[in-house]
Amino acid sequence: MNTDTLYDTPHDAVPPFRFNDAVTDVFDDMISRSVPRYRETVADIVRLATEAFQDRSHIYDLGCSLGAVSMPLAETLDNRPGHLYAVDASEDMIRAFTRRLDNHQPQFTVTPVHARAQDIDLHNASVILLNYTLQFIPADEREELLSRIYQALQPKGILLITEKITDPDPHINEMLIRHHLQFKRANGYSDLAISQKRQALEDVLIPESIAIHTERLRTAGFAHVTVWNQCWNFVSFYCAK
Repeated sequence: MNTDTLYDTPHDAVPPFRFNDAVTDVFDDMISRSVPRYRETVADIVRLATEAFQDRSHIYDLGCSLGAVSMPLAETLDNRPGHLYAVDASEDMIRAFTRRLDNHQPQFTVTPVHARAQDIDLHNASVILLNYTLQFIPADEREELLSRIYQALQPKGILLITEKITDPDPHINEMLIRHHLQFKRANGYSDLAISQKRQALEDVLIPESIAIHTERLRTAGFAHVTVWNQCWNFVSFYCAK
């Protein structure tokens, strides 16, 4: 695993964050040091997805990055009949994921797809995953995507979303941010690196409140929406059809 040092030195002008080759190269380290309880959350997502999967259906991992969920999920499902589509808008991410897939070759069928989540054809799904993905999609495109996801799910199918959120109460929001920053510092990030990455993510990662997420999901058709996991300003939703 390569160490994330992308923002350790001063930049005259910090460019917008992109999932390019440089980020792909250090992504495993970056996300585990930036997102509280990341590994535990991923492991729980794999368990929930395995439990909900229906034979001869599709799984879509939208924003699969390097396959942190797709790879162990495919290994867990082993040779059950079905198909997992691992989708990412970053060509660099899909290229790196495909190399990992070639090295592991799980029995469960996995197809890497280079595409935006908004553009992929969705159908016959029992599980759809949006892990740290919706926050990077323009806000005015999120409702349509969630509606298409709902329509693509079979009865009793599920959507699992994990997102960075904001709280409408400024005092609570400040507390969540403060503890998230402490988590990053405890994992070796300097104040300079934290500040520069925050600048890079401005207007790229747009978080929303739990209430906004829940309302949009219910508008899309999901009658059952629950928060099953939260650590500071990161939240996981379980949405059942």
